[in-house]
Amino acid sequence: MKEIQDKFKLRYIFYTVYGWGLFAVVFAVLFLIFAPVCLLLCLFGIDKKRKTIIWCIKLACKTFFFLFIGHKIILKNDSVGKMKKGEKRMYLINHSSIYDVILAYILPGASRFVIKDKWMKKPFVGWIQQLAGNVVVGEDKPEKHQIADGEPDSIMETVKAFEQEMPIIVFPEGTRSKNGQIQRFKRGAFKIALTGHVDFVPVIMDDWNCVRPTGAGVWIRDIRPQVTLLPAIKYENYKHLTHAELAKLMRYIMTKKLYEMREERKAANKKDYRHATKFVEEDKKVKESLDVLKKELEEKNIKLNDYQYE
Repeated sequence: MKEIQDKFKLRYIFYTVYGWGLFAVVFAVLFLIFAPVCLLLCLFGIDKKRKTIIWCIKLACKTFFFLFIGHKIILKNDSVGKMKKGEKRMYLINHSSIYDVILAYILPGASRFVIKDKWMKKPFVGWIQQLAGNVVVGEDKPEKHQIADGEPDSIMETVKAFEQEMPIIVFPEGTRSKNGQIQRFKRGAFKIALTGHVDFVPVIMDDWNCVRPTGAGVWIRDIRPQVTLLPAIKYENYKHLTHAELAKLMRYIMTKKLYEMREERKAANKKDYRHATKFVEEDKKVKESLDVLKKELEEKNIKLNDYQYE
């Protein structure tokens, strides 16, 4: 069998030019037509929760995917529906591509992101993020406000966002993974969850090859991303854990699922890019790291069967 090579292909040029061009047009319409209307609704107190702009962004993202020729999102939902009244939900998403943010808008209901403050400084993008009422934390704020450190001010600021009765989207790695593997989780998100009595919905995205963060970071290579929503983990099921144990548990669950998704994809497609030698070696290391993580959890008497994932 001919060895798979991870090489640049001519079709990537079409994907990139058409994809980003379409994205620019769709979001220009959003910014020039819908955003001003949403801003007026906020200013006059008609839409205090700022849901209108979130639904407009969701519509723009879905329009982008619909008009992108050949694009298909392979979504496995596991019956995760919209959040019910009185619930508090946190979507945990692995962060490996700029595509993650766009794909996150296909999640059920209107949601808010926890975002770094550096994005607020960018024209257009920052203005839309501010209008949507996303929770801002990050590197440029004093240390006590950084979610990675999980200081009390930052925790309570984020917990208050759940009072709006909308899910919060968090990328627990804190930044994009350069190699597409799930990196160590920051603990701040888990301190917030324990403080706010929040339910988790793990969301695993296999989209690193869509727009790789390495190199120029703009080439669109894969237009068939895979997204899996796992069943919710209720606060009552994890409240006995420390934030460090919870971070390790969620990393194990999400890493294991991403590994399984990629193995299934490789089995279904003999030309999948992960058949290339360097990715085969990476996946072997992931399997080994899962064994180590599982052993560490067992030593802490954390039973994986209690969370439906073993």
